[in-house]
Amino acid sequence: MFKTLVAIAVFACLLLALPGQASGEVTIGDANGSGAIDIDDVVFLIDYVLSGGFAPQTVWRGDADCSCNVDIDDVVYLINHIFSGGPPPCDWTEWVYTCGRCIPGDVNEDGVVDQEDVEYWQWCEQHPGFCEDFPPCCADINGDSVIDISDMVFLVSYITGGGMEPMPSELCLY
Repeated sequence: MFKTLVAIAVFACLLLALPGQASGEVTIGDANGSGAIDIDDVVFLIDYVLSGGFAPQTVWRGDADCSCNVDIDDVVYLINHIFSGGPPPCDWTEWVYTCGRCIPGDVNEDGVVDQEDVEYWQWCEQHPGFCEDFPPCCADINGDSVIDISDMVFLVSYITGGGMEPMPSELCLY
């Protein structure tokens, strides 16, 4: 009962959020998280792969070729896409099915981290037994390897523009 009340309170806060603050779209190839695929992503990946720089916050941001790893092949893939009209980076569906993982925060598994995920989580809280098998990697939104109400709070904070991007946890390594 307490979880349901907290979920309703969090959901109410989400409804009060200013419109237009949430993006939630996952862009494979946007390694630096800027919202666009451009030369900056190539430089970011070169720094990571060859110089030990910062890794993309999430694997799928840097894995342009859907190999389930971020490596020099992703750099070449992005260069080909940006400068030679090569194919765009794979989409989330291809990445999820190829790599066998889901996107943290995307609890309804539609490829977008958004308000619908909060609504789905809330519905599941109100209907015990129906959603007993949240995909662990999708539902452990704060990356602490425990699925609980703090994940929902983390998700709402991200969606309303006030929190960090959901992060993968050890639950994603299956």
